[in-house]
Amino acid sequence: MSSAEETRRLAGEEHLVSRRMLEEQHAEADGLREELAAQRRKLERARRELAHRQGYIEALQSQLDARSLWTDDLREVTENLNVQLLERDEEIARLRHGELSLREELAWRREIENSLLQRIAELERERAALAATRLWRWGQGYWRLKRFVRRAMTRGGR
Repeated sequence: MSSAEETRRLAGEEHLVSRRMLEEQHAEADGLREELAAQRRKLERARRELAHRQGYIEALQSQLDARSLWTDDLREVTENLNVQLLERDEEIARLRHGELSLREELAWRREIENSLLQRIAELERERAALAATRLWRWGQGYWRLKRFVRRAMTRGGR
């Protein structure tokens, strides 16, 4: 095998390897984007649940106002509402703790997202640097020539 053929063969192999690496990196980045989107949807569901529970709390307050008009049931209603208020306070405390956890997780996810975006930018710069090399151009020329020869042979064989 001549030196030129060996060089072309190595260029083709390097092109395939770099192409596979780029495809793997793009697949990894796509997977991370999908995971980030799923986590954002989960956060949005938690926010909707919080809003729903706040509405529930407002409904309990309305219930308290309506029942306080009846003096006969005032003591029973007061006891029930005190229990509900305690439950509400506990729920609010849990929700606030959950909100804090979600905010911390959101901050962490933003950090991860920023680091992933930086990594994607690095990979794109590496790909651009790779594409600017002479070896890359030779590989591209080789593949164009190969396609041309194949087309010419399929047209000529007919």
